[in-house]
Amino acid sequence: MQSGVQTRSRKSQLKTRNDENAIIVSKQVAKTINTRSRSRVPLVPIDTNPISKRSTRTEKDCKRQKLCVGKNLFSAELRRFSSPVRSIAIQFFKQRCAIRVKCMAKNPSIFLELDKDFGHVHKIDNHIAECSFDYLQMKSILAFHLEQNFMKHCVGLNPRMRYILVDWMVQVHSSFRLLTDTLYLAIGLLDQFLQKACDIVTKNTFQLVGITTLYIAAKYEEMFPPDVHQFCNITEGAFCASQILDCEILILNKLDFDMVIPTPYLFLRRLLLALRANSLTQNMAKYFLEVGYQEYNIVHYGPNCLAAMAVCLARAVVTNQPILEKVWDDRISFISGLLIDDIREPLITMARGVYRQKEPSKYRSTYTKFGSNDAFQRVSTLPQMESKTMRLIAGEP
Repeated sequence: MQSGVQTRSRKSQLKTRNDENAIIVSKQVAKTINTRSRSRVPLVPIDTNPISKRSTRTEKDCKRQKLCVGKNLFSAELRRFSSPVRSIAIQFFKQRCAIRVKCMAKNPSIFLELDKDFGHVHKIDNHIAECSFDYLQMKSILAFHLEQNFMKHCVGLNPRMRYILVDWMVQVHSSFRLLTDTLYLAIGLLDQFLQKACDIVTKNTFQLVGITTLYIAAKYEEMFPPDVHQFCNITEGAFCASQILDCEILILNKLDFDMVIPTPYLFLRRLLLALRANSLTQNMAKYFLEVGYQEYNIVHYGPNCLAAMAVCLARAVVTNQPILEKVWDDRISFISGLLIDDIREPLITMARGVYRQKEPSKYRSTYTKFGSNDAFQRVSTLPQMESKTMRLIAGEP
């Protein structure tokens, strides 16, 4: 018994010595690396909605932001763009700043909360929405600027072929019941690829490029995009799946896998929410924009300008006012950074394209789409499309 007690006491003594040695070693290590014990920080409730507690911007803050936004974003990146593109971007930036300062001098309370409805719908702060769209406006000019005649180097292609192809893409888009953003992204990819790879696109591969851009856009925008074999079937066997996949690789490589192309439909949504347009104005603007996006002569003006043109033309037709200055709004200038004189000439071209839709033709899928759907209020078949106001704006007899 005594030996057992002595054995246990020796074990406990050894354990105690080991613990003491471990404490001494830990103190030496702590002294060497100069560590200190940290005080416990009391837990505080996490702010689940920090945006709502943000103080409202003042007029002075807004003016300062208007003059500074964009400089830090693109000052370092401007060097990698060509000189003509840089000059266009700088000129637009200066004009947008001048317009916004002038608008703020009139009535700042209107323009400070202009993106309130857009921010409420998309669950973001209106100031963040404003900065995001300013960035997209500059990106559409710098990274995705289209030349005025970007198809001039394409072998065997002309603007009429582009019009027919886009009309066919509208049919495919409607048959698959895809999102509207998918169609606009597909057309944007098509135009960018035609500008950057004009030497390799021929008449025989033009339709292949169109169906492939629609396939890429569907995978980017749709939650459940159609399979590649479905796109093959809709071409009636003209192209197989391997050809579409090979063309997809070619397009993505030419575009450096940059899929974030600002589309006119994105800018249109913001304008309509800021203006609080009624349903008829909204559907007319969507119809005018889709028709105008098929017009080769005005597509190079950019998505921001196309959206402003569609809204202005829709307001003119709805109010039956052929004088554009009377339907133009300072809120459109504040958001788009454009003046009425900047869009007057291309707006006439857009109005002519809309007015021509009344003539029987095989290539008016947009007219059929907006004229047969109650969700669009059948705006393409309304008598306003052939009214005196439309004829005066389009310059038709």
